Amino acid sequence: MVFKKGQIAWNKGKKNVNGNCGAPKGIIPWNKGKYHTQITKDKISKKNKGKHHSINTEFKKEILPWNKGKKGIMKDVIKKMNIIRKLKGKDKPNLGKHHIKETLDKISKKAKERFKDITKHPSWLGGISFEPYGIEFNTKLKEKIRKRDNFRCQECFRHQDELFTKKGKKYKLNIHHIDFCKTNNNPNNLISLCKSCHGQTQFNREDWTKYFQNKIKGEN
Repeated sequence: MVFKKGQIAWNKGKKNVNGNCGAPKGIIPWNKGKYHTQITKDKISKKNKGKHHSINTEFKKEILPWNKGKKGIMKDVIKKMNIIRKLKGKDKPNLGKHHIKETLDKISKKAKERFKDITKHPSWLGGISFEPYGIEFNTKLKEKIRKRDNFRCQECFRHQDELFTKKGKKYKLNIHHIDFCKTNNNPNNLISLCKSCHGQTQFNREDWTKYFQNKIKGEN
């Protein structure tokens, strides 16, 4: 119901009758004079006894609001939230969701049964992943490539000092063979990548090979 200018409220000038907020005389509220019994009061009291806000949600005088003095910050927060909601609803419906351990075990078991013959796996490339690395591919060569690439991942450009495992342990940049041939240790076939970017190269290998080859040529 929209209030229109000049319209008079239906209860304007009507006095409370029997505490019924302007209702017609003689009509008494259904709950007038009704109270909780002592037994009910004791139950409510017992149920709520000792309950209070958690430390995280309880307001403390000495703690200032995180956005105090920051202008326009909520616009950015709301914008990001809307983007996430959009992704969850359309492009990435499972964003932020995780399988429980039982479900993960079931998925793993089915995958193992499905690909008992490893040669039928879609990522199978004839067993080249089992090939040994060449003798030249040693610590000295790896460090030389890292130094050439300024100790940065050549895909996301994060510095080696910024790289940590899930357990918080530092790690060095991986040295990736661009043509996926482990015996081709020519510096032009090697590139520095972080673990995350290195993992992505295991799919669509032909595309990644062309991509990094062009990248190396452009730098030279």
